[in-house]
Amino acid sequence: AVNQQYTNISQGLQLASNLIPDKTNGRIVLVTDGRENVGDMLRQAKLLRDKGITVDVLSIPSVTKLDASIESIKLPEKLFVAEKYALDIHLKSTFAGTGELRVYEDNLEISKQEVDLVRGDNRFALSGLATEPGFHRYRAEIYIPSDEQAANNAGFAFSRVTGSPQVLVVEGEQDTSG
Repeated sequence: AVNQQYTNISQGLQLASNLIPDKTNGRIVLVTDGRENVGDMLRQAKLLRDKGITVDVLSIPSVTKLDASIESIKLPEKLFVAEKYALDIHLKSTFAGTGELRVYEDNLEISKQEVDLVRGDNRFALSGLATEPGFHRYRAEIYIPSDEQAANNAGFAFSRVTGSPQVLVVEGEQDTSG
């Protein structure tokens, strides 16, 4: 299985060189966008040159999609009725743009706002008030007209709201805790 999150060109060059018979001058043609995030392809290419193996590189342009995605939503896992909480939303975007961020609690829209995204990480915080006891699902959705990948435009979080907190008062003599 190929992990599409990592590009190890160095390991690919090493594998290709192992397929070339010993004591022969080989040639490897590398077709790449050059965006390596694991390994050291330049070091590996120098090692291959020292072994007499030529590496030809055909560069292909990198195509970056315009994509905004919701990476995470965070809020306390446990809340009490009438407790204030913060809902933190982390978005990533490959471009700068304006869009609409909607937040739902149990499919009921609780926030709708226009947001300006910058390229890279974006964070938004909303405050809320836990009103109903029970298990609640929160969903955030981002809508941007130029977004080319809608599959990652929603994120989810959950919280359990319980009744008012109870306090036990222990007193040495009756009615002295006042």
